[in-house]
Amino acid sequence: MISLQSWLYNTFNDTQFMSDQETCPTELPNWCAQRHWAIFWILIICSVATVAGRVMVVQNHKAQADTPFFSANDRSRWATIRMLGDEGRYEIDGLMKAQDPVQWNTIDRVQHIGADGQLHFYSSKPPLFPTVVAWKYKALKAITGWEIKSQTLLVVRTLLFFINVIPWAIYLWFLARMINSVPVRDWARYYLLACAGFGTYLTAFTNTLNNHLPAAVCVMVSLYLVSEIWRKKEVHWRYFLATGLMSALAVNFELPAASFFACAGLICLIRSFAKTACAFVPGAVLVGVAFFAANFAAHGQWKPAYAQRTDGNVIATVDGDFADGLDRGSLPAEIRDKATQFIEMKLPKVEKGAWPSTPTETQRWVVRDQVTSSQFAITSDNGTEFDLHHWQNWYDYPGSYWLSTNDANKSEVDQGQKSVELY
Repeated sequence: MISLQSWLYNTFNDTQFMSDQETCPTELPNWCAQRHWAIFWILIICSVATVAGRVMVVQNHKAQADTPFFSANDRSRWATIRMLGDEGRYEIDGLMKAQDPVQWNTIDRVQHIGADGQLHFYSSKPPLFPTVVAWKYKALKAITGWEIKSQTLLVVRTLLFFINVIPWAIYLWFLARMINSVPVRDWARYYLLACAGFGTYLTAFTNTLNNHLPAAVCVMVSLYLVSEIWRKKEVHWRYFLATGLMSALAVNFELPAASFFACAGLICLIRSFAKTACAFVPGAVLVGVAFFAANFAAHGQWKPAYAQRTDGNVIATVDGDFADGLDRGSLPAEIRDKATQFIEMKLPKVEKGAWPSTPTETQRWVVRDQVTSSQFAITSDNGTEFDLHHWQNWYDYPGSYWLSTNDANKSEVDQGQKSVELY
């Protein structure tokens, strides 16, 4: 008991080691570093234990069934993980119509023609992250026999522990290492780590599958590596490689992190052109290759799903007065003849277009073939020239949450920003 009291006194009493006006130097003496890490580990363990406890009991009590899903975002990713882990494919059609007790339906989905020539639903989220989690799910299923369909809570909680809780501990550990290298007062070190461990929105994301937490972890690891590269005269090339990997992964999770990636690359370039070219760049390229490879495996093309929201290139232009007929749902022979030169059409159905990004002065119609799954868009700015577009708008499908006709049911955020520049 006496030794415990002595340890607590030595740990929390600054005056035994230095006056209130002093701070530890950048190169900490051993006794100073040991005292810091005693407090750091207490804060890290308490924070990790807190988020681990939340993950182990995660459940959406507002849902009708026992489910760990809280929003369309995580359902979109988990749907991909389930289909890829159980059936080896990215299409999530069956889950949108399934009568499972757990709801898998999500508004964060797109629709396009798959490799079999038929229309399928896919998650609109970048597929690299769900693909990696699906591998973990396969490993968990092989070891335990648990299946996410029948043991949803158990599987999701276990995977979240490895996906969120362990990376959270890594995040705090790297932050503590950075804090320990900065010459500030001790109370500032402890206060900063305590705020990071208990006082940010990141802890709110630890009980759900999301892109924000892994992005923050990647940024923190990169920030530590960059600080080491900047402070020390000579560092091993593996620091540059890891910085390229982690900062590029941050961009994969959060596109705005591209600015951080650029700054990290610039600092590495200033410190060593050779190591940046031979280590940082290959690390970043490796992430880029993985990102686009996963996207191609999921969608059959390199362009991400969230970028597929336009009417595509103009394939033909037809002159005439067809607006009234198109509004009534009939496809004029002139347009059909021109379209069949590029697109297979057997039983076309015309619908008035309702995509929100279409300029208000532009008339728009969507033609979907009920036999072949082919589709194309028709636009007209003046009512006399009608442009036929290759189909590229994966968010525009019957019942889509994102159509302008559904604005009354959408939040202001979901209604989008029409001005790309302002966005």
